[in-house]
Amino acid sequence: MEKVLTCGAMAAVLLCASACSNKTEAPKEPVVADLTSTPWQLEGDPIIGRPLSLTRAGDYFVLTDNKADSVYHLINIPRSEYIGQFGRIGQGPGDFSNVTLISDAPGKGNKFRILDGNSTTYYEAKIDASGHPKYTRLAKFDNAWYVAPLANGEYVTTNGYVEWPELFTVYSADGTLRYRGGDRMVPEEHRDVAPVHQTAAYQYNIQTSPDGKHLVAVGSGEAAGFYRLENDSLVLVSQFADRFPDHVFKNGIYYGQRVSKGAPQGFVDSSCTDDAVYILCSDRPVNMPQEQGDNYSGDIINVYDWDGNKTAEYHLDKYVRLISAPDANGRIYAVHKDLCDPEFIYFTLP
Repeated sequence: MEKVLTCGAMAAVLLCASACSNKTEAPKEPVVADLTSTPWQLEGDPIIGRPLSLTRAGDYFVLTDNKADSVYHLINIPRSEYIGQFGRIGQGPGDFSNVTLISDAPGKGNKFRILDGNSTTYYEAKIDASGHPKYTRLAKFDNAWYVAPLANGEYVTTNGYVEWPELFTVYSADGTLRYRGGDRMVPEEHRDVAPVHQTAAYQYNIQTSPDGKHLVAVGSGEAAGFYRLENDSLVLVSQFADRFPDHVFKNGIYYGQRVSKGAPQGFVDSSCTDDAVYILCSDRPVNMPQEQGDNYSGDIINVYDWDGNKTAEYHLDKYVRLISAPDANGRIYAVHKDLCDPEFIYFTLP
């Protein structure tokens, strides 16, 4: 039986969770530091087109690329070795038609999750000893743009252009709808707009912690919502929307984003550990000419704990497009992309 929370019921749950999470002690001032990049030389001489996402899968990085012949690249991290391209693009058996997501898989091991956006089918890929992935079909969803796995075996998805205002939808392990929830963080003046237009304008990427017990929703501008898994339900811990994109609505219909002169791009990528969320931020203007650089590249990493408190701000010496969470040695790997071919670098936390 489906369990769908009404807006009022979910608001009450989220309000309670937010109120219960208040701390008596004021958060500490965030650490501010400069980080210097180091080139990461890979054996195998990879040729990268337009990198879209960087996900760690055990000893490997999975890099999606929408200008490659296949869906993604595999890189062996300990050996600093480029393995190759994988995921044929096509309509035949074993092909992927439109991959919209690579995500972590709960637990340890050389595995990751992959969503085919056209078929909304979700797979787990396990990398074998030879460095090649083997796919297992997990679930199929009615409507999903992004999927993230939870520690209880369920899945949380975000959807686009839908008739409900909630941010995410949670499915059971067999793909059955359980409930919808989460505040989409729409400005008050747009909360009376039809949900399909709200969801067209205010979209959020979601990501779970490696242990599947926390979730962060990161939006354009500077907006983020932090959730925890509690009693098999996601509850809001805290959220903020310091700068909303300048969206245009006329008579309740969405007409796109107004590109304001000088408006910064804001959050462009994120990664997380079980303890913290790392968000790459671009202060470059949304309408910056391409010949001046990539406005989807940032040189600031803001770090938040899972209560939504900012704990650190790192200033990078290069603009990067994608970042990983730090490993056990404090290394944050990144893809440098700014008016040149992408290259791999890393930063070491102080």
